[in-house]
Amino acid sequence: MVEPIILKRLVFIKYLYTVAIQQSQQPEPLSSASILTFHDSIELFLELASEVNGVSKTNIHFLEYWELLKSKLPNEGLTQKMSMRRLNNARVSLKHHGTLPSKLNIEGFRVNSTNFFQENTPIVFGINFDKLSFSELIKDKKLQKLAIRAENACEKGNFTLCLKLCDKIIAEAVFNVGDIFTKAGMLTIYLGGSKEFKAVIGREYPNKYKGEKFHKPLKEISRAILQLGMSSTGMQFLGEYRMDFLKFRQKFEKLDKLSDIEIEEAAKMSLNFVTNLILKWQGDGIL
Repeated sequence: MVEPIILKRLVFIKYLYTVAIQQSQQPEPLSSASILTFHDSIELFLELASEVNGVSKTNIHFLEYWELLKSKLPNEGLTQKMSMRRLNNARVSLKHHGTLPSKLNIEGFRVNSTNFFQENTPIVFGINFDKLSFSELIKDKKLQKLAIRAENACEKGNFTLCLKLCDKIIAEAVFNVGDIFTKAGMLTIYLGGSKEFKAVIGREYPNKYKGEKFHKPLKEISRAILQLGMSSTGMQFLGEYRMDFLKFRQKFEKLDKLSDIEIEEAAKMSLNFVTNLILKWQGDGIL
């Protein structure tokens, strides 16, 4: 049984790894940042592995961990040493010499890093990497409970339920816990620009024309402009997850038309997106 504090650190390492995955899928040269983040996540894993296994040496160089842990782990110890040597060389070249890796190399390091975690997490900690749950990091109890239910549904193969729970998590975060649209409304009014814009979206503006034939449609237009501004501002809260949100909505809204394989892929993508978005908002102080 993995101790809770160790489990939480492993979940954070996995989170850092998913950040690297997202970075690796960015256009060049932005994707190069993933090399540094992949390396950081793996180094944190190695440090935790040495701590758990009582390695007493300090100031350990990256590639030393394989030899130091070899006698403390079953079989041949840690795997992926050669691929991690290449990753370490690429990291040094980028960080200290400004040499950008090629797109092909980045794709290779993404695969190598994934293999490293999937192979070594069971060896060191006796748990599958895929079983590590981001819900451990969610502070709001209601959102955490929903996230755990979504993870359990996905694990049991109930991918439709997983998608529905992901949608419920977003709704709960947006309308209740985070009250995103109220915050967006405040920003819309504060950053709305001209006096004319602020006047048009103000509650009192339509009342100036009370009794006129166009009073009712004017009131509706005023509200619609405010809602448009709120929606536009609200989208900014999604940050780098805007496209993931759109993909999620597209999949969710045509759920009945998706094949079983497509539903499974959509559920796994959505679960990853939703938990990352919640952690982003949590870190930003929105939740």
